[in-house]
Amino acid sequence: MINSNTSILVSENKYTCQHAYKFLCIIVSMETYADRLSWAITNAKLSQTGLANLAKVKPQTVQYLCDKKNNAQGSLHNARFAKILKVSALWLETGEGERDIPDRDENIQKTTEQLLKTTEQLKEVLDVLKELKIDINNLDVNQIEIIRTAMQVKENRREHLKSIVETFVDGSDGERIISEQ
Repeated sequence: MINSNTSILVSENKYTCQHAYKFLCIIVSMETYADRLSWAITNAKLSQTGLANLAKVKPQTVQYLCDKKNNAQGSLHNARFAKILKVSALWLETGEGERDIPDRDENIQKTTEQLLKTTEQLKEVLDVLKELKIDINNLDVNQIEIIRTAMQVKENRREHLKSIVETFVDGSDGERIISEQ
């Protein structure tokens, strides 16, 4: 069941459906700066005066910007408003891009996890190259691609990997880049 506080984005950020009642959807235009600012204030459960106080501007400034008759195109305070209202500054100013800003802590966590995974993969690649006695300082793009493809072979099926790499990873002057030890 949809409650009275539910809002969903409709048609590329230009309109928003705000559920005022359980079965009534009010379509709100999002084409002007005043529309977007007014919607964001309401969505944040603030008043114009509340936003003005948090942003340290006069209430008349916010009132002016929210009045469609004034045809405001943006504000010097837009970035501050966006941060307080938890919306994208680009979206608030222009109506383009994503409306909601991603959760910073969640992004940091995802980025950290991706970095750790990439570090582990790089360590694995370097270990295999070391095991195969490949001098990584003398590789060209084609040789790197061959090694990248070879690395996709599952670990338990790599018994022929060394011979494959030795066969195809030769220097352009015929000199082997795999050291014979």
